[in-house]
Amino acid sequence: MKTYKFIEVENEQILKMTDSQGKTWTIPQDPANSDYAEHLRYTEWVEAGNEPEDFWTQDEALLTEGEEE
Repeated sequence: MKTYKFIEVENEQILKMTDSQGKTWTIPQDPANSDYAEHLRYTEWVEAGNEPEDFWTQDEALLTEGEEE
C-alpha cells in the first residue's frame, strides 16, 4: 500500500509518495506521470466512498487479469 501527502518545496506543492517499505518519492503534478495518474485514480476511489486499502487489492487484481490475456 502507498500513502500520499502534498508537501511544499520552494513554494511549490509536490506530491510525496511513501510505499509499504517506507521508501519515499516526490512526484510532479503531471497527469502524464504514471505515479501521479495513480494518485488521481486512488483519490477518485476514496472520494467515491471506497476503503483506501481496497484500492490496492483491486488494482493488483486488474493487473493480474491483464497478464492472463
